[in-house]
Amino acid sequence: MKTFLIVIFILQNLFNIIYAQPWCNPPTGEYVVNGYMDVDAPTFVWQPFSNPDSGCTYYCIRVSSFECMYPGGDAWVSAFIPITDSCITIPVAEWLNRITPNVTYAQHWAIYTWGFIPPPTEYWACFMDLYRHQGLYQISYTTLISPPNNAVNIPLNPSMSWSSITGANEYKVSIYKTPTFQYLKYDTIIASTNVTIRSGVLESAKNYWWKVKAYSPMGEQGTGPYSDPFKFTTIMNVPPAVPNLVSPPNGSSVYTLTPTLDWDSILNASTYTVQISTDPNFLTLIYNNPGITNSFVTLTAGLSYETPYYWRVRAVNTYGSSSWSGVWSFTIVPQLPAAPNLVAPLNNSEINTLTPTLDWDSIPIASSYRLQIAGDSAFTVMMYNDSNITNSFKSISSGLNYNYTYYWKVRAKNSNGTGPWSPVWKFSIAQANWVNIGSVGYEVRSSYFLDINTGWVCCEQYKIFKTTNGGQNWAGQSDVNDPMLFDIFFINQNTGWSCGNYGFVRKTTNGGTNWVDSAYTGVPNMGLWFTDVNTGYMASMNKAFKTTNAGNSWTQIFSCSGYVQDVFFPVSSTGMTGYICGNYGPGGNAGAINKTTNAGLNWSQLPVGTITTVNALYFVNALKGWAGIWNGTILFTTNGGSNWTSQTTGSSDCINSLVFINDNTGWASAVNGKIYVTTNSGVNWTQQVSTTSLPLYSIKVFPDGHGWAFGQGGIVLYTTNGGGIMVNAKKIGHEIPKEFSLMQNYPNPFNPVTNIKYHLPNNSDVKIIIYDISGKEIEVLINDKQNAGIYEVEWNAGNYSSGVYFYKISAGNYVESKKMVLIK
Repeated sequence: MKTFLIVIFILQNLFNIIYAQPWCNPPTGEYVVNGYMDVDAPTFVWQPFSNPDSGCTYYCIRVSSFECMYPGGDAWVSAFIPITDSCITIPVAEWLNRITPNVTYAQHWAIYTWGFIPPPTEYWACFMDLYRHQGLYQISYTTLISPPNNAVNIPLNPSMSWSSITGANEYKVSIYKTPTFQYLKYDTIIASTNVTIRSGVLESAKNYWWKVKAYSPMGEQGTGPYSDPFKFTTIMNVPPAVPNLVSPPNGSSVYTLTPTLDWDSILNASTYTVQISTDPNFLTLIYNNPGITNSFVTLTAGLSYETPYYWRVRAVNTYGSSSWSGVWSFTIVPQLPAAPNLVAPLNNSEINTLTPTLDWDSIPIASSYRLQIAGDSAFTVMMYNDSNITNSFKSISSGLNYNYTYYWKVRAKNSNGTGPWSPVWKFSIAQANWVNIGSVGYEVRSSYFLDINTGWVCCEQYKIFKTTNGGQNWAGQSDVNDPMLFDIFFINQNTGWSCGNYGFVRKTTNGGTNWVDSAYTGVPNMGLWFTDVNTGYMASMNKAFKTTNAGNSWTQIFSCSGYVQDVFFPVSSTGMTGYICGNYGPGGNAGAINKTTNAGLNWSQLPVGTITTVNALYFVNALKGWAGIWNGTILFTTNGGSNWTSQTTGSSDCINSLVFINDNTGWASAVNGKIYVTTNSGVNWTQQVSTTSLPLYSIKVFPDGHGWAFGQGGIVLYTTNGGGIMVNAKKIGHEIPKEFSLMQNYPNPFNPVTNIKYHLPNNSDVKIIIYDISGKEIEVLINDKQNAGIYEVEWNAGNYSSGVYFYKISAGNYVESKKMVLIK
């Protein structure tokens, strides 16, 4: 058995070493001391944690009859009673329940700490101390009665009482100054169950702990255990202590004429006296209140701004007054409003309205605000100055212009004065050349225009609409048998087709007045293209179809494992070369583009690499074209798809539709209301200003600049100048020139970027066009209505070869051209 216990002891100490944490110091026992005798209701005391950030969370105590602390010999253990203090008294009843009569115990005790290190872990702090208990209780323990536990205001000569114990003839009463019973204040043995403490033993306003044990005529063998200890606090029959001042802090500034003075509460104070003076010696009192019952007071009158005040407090009770507290001072200063936080428009943002609402955070103590808007950051060119704004926002009704940058700031004021200016923010106003002209009422998926007046859109909910006045009005046509139409195509003003999700193909021969089901494919149909009145192609789920009889029947010409999203034949006069695209690439759900050179008889997959779904195609001829990708990328080819280069819009917004009016100038519509334009075949794509954030699924632009974009909610955006083409002309300063002029580009020669500056003395419709040496128009830089001013536009010729080029400006009746040289 001894060998077994030694093994257990060794294992436990190994466990302690493994799990003890070096930052969780083992506690050091203070009481009960090693070898202590004759303990009844033991109180154990140890040193607390040395490091509050050690990871230790509480203590547990184990008392065992085995010196190795083996659990099987426990007399008492607190493993399930966590101890947060550094001492504990074991209740008498609980202690004695573990004691067997007629047995002498040699008990040992140890403290260990408990902490959590993920995962939760119990670990011992290696401390072990001993105490000895011997003796046998022949009588029980008494119960204390008066004063009750935690009683207060007990007189200095209290009457103490406890319960009578059968067989006892005497009782020992002990009073201590500490809860660990180390400082004895009173000790006596008495035959009765009560005693009155004589005067002079106890002190005022002190805490005491007391306990009692019984004796029988058997002598030492008849001694009972001590009772559970009680605590009491003696009466406060002395003057109160000196209060400590709390706030306002000494020497501080106060921003109200009715400040609250605060100080620490004194335990035996009944009232407080507060004095305030304008001098530190309190020769002149402006406030003297001796009847304050709380440990604070709020002043209601009598104080002034910019005056230092001194204050002090003393406590009072029936036994007298304390000394005065220390003297503190404060000064009341007028509180000015803080600088407002600007909210909208966001700093450096671009807006497209001439009547913006400027917004800032409200200041609670402000009575009004001053708003300034200027054309420069120094606020020398003032555009708006209003000092009587009572709300935390202001709508500007006039005075601002397109293509300008404006700076603004706000400050608040109240009866005390004016606060500081907010930080300066700026915003630019860009003309929204894509204007929202209404809605057809249903989500538009595709559009087709024969000219700038006549067009159709197909929508959800079986709807097709037609316009004959450039989209200003739309007339609903007969409903078709499909809840979601994906594409519409017209070969002339009378004959057209539509397709959609239900697999039907509809046809009209009277401009859309009537639509009839001409065929059924059995799968969703996504896109249409006709090369003449009889020959057409259709992109569908898992398939592509062809018709040679005006859509009355369709023959499958292509199959795949995904969707064919779009179909495009760039040379309608021959109808031999065409392209399809979708998400049927290798591995499934990958982007792919296929090509035919024999009117759909055979299809070859083009090398586009690993891409996401290809949504849209546009080719200006059989070789040069673009493909819009799900992730915002645009692919470009100049050799019929044998090679592709990647172009970027600067965004990951999905490209839904593409249109080009020549080799260089085109547009892309995307989700989030985005419209992008290029004038150099996609070398650069610039976002234009639209008036929506809704997805745009279809876009159409004519060479004269008339264009439409359609999308979610049936929204219709309209432009007459291609959306401003490249909205990259920068206005320089605020000077209005006296006459039209076109400056020589700089640098010149250049490679490949140059700048062109021009002057407009009045608002004008401006076009700047680039020509090659043969006089062929190759790029439109500006096609926009611009306000009077000085402008500069950049041209990037990275897509062109070295040589001589010309640029021409047309502004009203003013026309001028100049020569420039590109050298690579």
